[in-house]
Amino acid sequence: MAPASCSLGRLALFLYLFSLLGISYGFLSPTTTAPPTTTKTTPNVINEQVNNNNRAVVTCLSAVKKKKGKAPAPSVGAGFGRAAAAPSVSSGISGQSGSGSKVLRKATNNYDRIRKEYAAHDGGVQAFCRDVYVRSPLNSETTLWFVGKVAREPKSKITRDNDNDTADEDDHKFFNEAALALKRLILDYSRDQLRPQNMGGKYASALEVWLAAGDSEMDVATNKASLEKVTGNAARDLPDAKSWDFNAVGYDPEIYLGDEVTKGGLRVERDENGNPTKQAFDVNESM
Repeated sequence: MAPASCSLGRLALFLYLFSLLGISYGFLSPTTTAPPTTTKTTPNVINEQVNNNNRAVVTCLSAVKKKKGKAPAPSVGAGFGRAAAAPSVSSGISGQSGSGSKVLRKATNNYDRIRKEYAAHDGGVQAFCRDVYVRSPLNSETTLWFVGKVAREPKSKITRDNDNDTADEDDHKFFNEAALALKRLILDYSRDQLRPQNMGGKYASALEVWLAAGDSEMDVATNKASLEKVTGNAARDLPDAKSWDFNAVGYDPEIYLGDEVTKGGLRVERDENGNPTKQAFDVNESM
C-alpha cells in the first residue's frame, strides 16, 4: 500500500493540472488584483469647492446684516406668540431648560415677530432690543461672549415701576426684566451649544448675563460702549402670569459659522463694571 503522503501528492498534482487546463480553455478565470485607483482633482471639483466657499461668505454676510438691524422674516411656526395664554414663571420661558428645544424656537419666533412689528418704532431699535453677552468668571474674569439678542415689546409695562426713576433707570429695569425672563434659556443655549469649552462643566456654576445697546456689536468690539450686568432672580423679581407676559419677550441666539465653531465668535474684554479695559479704536486704525 502506498503511503498516504503519496496519495495526497498525486491529488495536489491533479488539481494543479486541472486548473491550468481550465484557465487555458476559459473554464476558470484567474484571480487578479485590480490596480489602485487614483482620484484626480478636476476643474469641476475645484469650481465646486470655490462655490462652497462663496456660499459660506454670503451666509456670513447675511448674518452680519441681521445683526446690523435688518428685520428678519418670521421663523417657520411663528404665530403662537399672542394667542397662547401667558405662562407663569415656573412654566414660562425662564423656567424651562433645553437649548435645542421647542422653548428656544418659541423665544426665537417671539423675537422675529417683535423685531418686524416694531421695526419702524419712533425710538428705533433701542426701544425694544438689547445685545446679550455672557461672562464666565471661572474661565475668564474679563472676557464676555456675544450670545445673541433679546427683544421686548415697547408697550410692555415695567413690573415694579417707580415714578421717581429717571428715564435711564426705567430703561435699565425694562430690559433687565426681559433678560431675567429669558436668562435660563440664554445660559442653557450658550453653555451647551455655543461655548461649552468656556461655559460648561466646571465653569457652569457662575455664568452671568450682560446687556449692551441693541445692534451695538461694532461699538462694543471697538471699546466704545460699556455693558450692564443683569441682576435679580426671575422667581423673586418677576410676578406670576397675571401681570407678566412671557410672549412679550424673545431671544435671537448667536449662531457660529465655519471656524467660529471651534475658535469662537465675538468676545470682548471688560472690567467688573462692564467698562472697556483697553483704549477705544477705529476699525481702519487697527487694520
